[in-house]
Amino acid sequence: MASIGHHFTRTGLANNYIQSITIDKQDNKWFGTQSGLSKFDGTNWTIYYDSTYYNYIDAMAIDAQNNKWLCGGSVVSKFDGTNWTAYKLNAFDLISSIAIDSRNNKWIGATDGTYKFDGTNWTTFMTDTSAKVIAIDPLGNIWFGIRGVGVMKFDGIRRTIYNTANGLVDNSVDAIAFDNKGDQWFGAIGGLSKFDGSNWTNYTIASGLVQAAVYSIAIDAQGIKWIGTYGGVSKFDGINWTNYTTADGLIDNNVTSIVIDTHGNKWFGTPSGVSKFDDGGAGPMILNINEVTNNINNVQLYPNPSTNQVTLILPNPDIYNIIISDLSGKIIKQFTVKDKQMIIQTEDINSGVYLLTLKSLSNGNTYNNKIVVAK
Repeated sequence: MASIGHHFTRTGLANNYIQSITIDKQDNKWFGTQSGLSKFDGTNWTIYYDSTYYNYIDAMAIDAQNNKWLCGGSVVSKFDGTNWTAYKLNAFDLISSIAIDSRNNKWIGATDGTYKFDGTNWTTFMTDTSAKVIAIDPLGNIWFGIRGVGVMKFDGIRRTIYNTANGLVDNSVDAIAFDNKGDQWFGAIGGLSKFDGSNWTNYTIASGLVQAAVYSIAIDAQGIKWIGTYGGVSKFDGINWTNYTTADGLIDNNVTSIVIDTHGNKWFGTPSGVSKFDDGGAGPMILNINEVTNNINNVQLYPNPSTNQVTLILPNPDIYNIIISDLSGKIIKQFTVKDKQMIIQTEDINSGVYLLTLKSLSNGNTYNNKIVVAK
């Protein structure tokens, strides 16, 4: 078994305690610590401080313009590489999570609720419920891991809560990831859960996890899951488990965050610094919501709601893969079309709201919309 070889501590980091890690499009690694932001370009380290506001960085996200959005204390800060802009939430709110959707809205979890921020206006999404982790899947659904409640899925219309009564391993969820099969993976205090839209599969120490409390999940391009726990890192290929601890070179067994760079290196953030693991594996799985075009003007549907059929006008003449799925992710119809306009029969589809996903087979552009069937 390969050992973990490279460690980084205060030599380049603002602080050894790593709260979060993210990677930008230039493959720079950004480390959010308890006292500042550090960037590593593969050779050089740069430390950034916001001299005006709190530098305790609990969560990070990068938008389509490459701005870094940092959360700490009761402040959300935007850093464009030179300038800092701070946005103050309620005075006693502590912010713990952030995700950015395809329309550049920031979804922010704090101690007294969850908010949406469009860059100017704040909208309260949930009150008295704190989202410890927020993630957005390729269809644009927003998933909230809520301590003590479980996980909530928001499709833009409906909120659905999953908890131990449905099959979730534990109601305190700290990590969420999505694989290329459309499965959702949830890391919780009590273990790891996989949800395929219908069925749940749970993994614990008895299954092969090095430790039950899961804090972070990353998935590589081969679909291998890298799971950070309080007792080390577990690698799961769907059948076999491989566990890594300080005995294998990990700098600390408490793994708070994991990212995978374009070369396949795994970066593990811990309270004692960062460990880099080059196992010769695959790079990251690309499921980036910011690269999904979600523009209702590009895809026209009428009538919508529909009864027996709906006319679909596509953005450009092209070959498209078209998927219609229900709100749980179950595929109802899937086909390929070469045209700019077509008619979809809905007489065999039950009343309800459905997700429409179109992917151009020539350039990879993806378009999302919703079909409402009312009979």
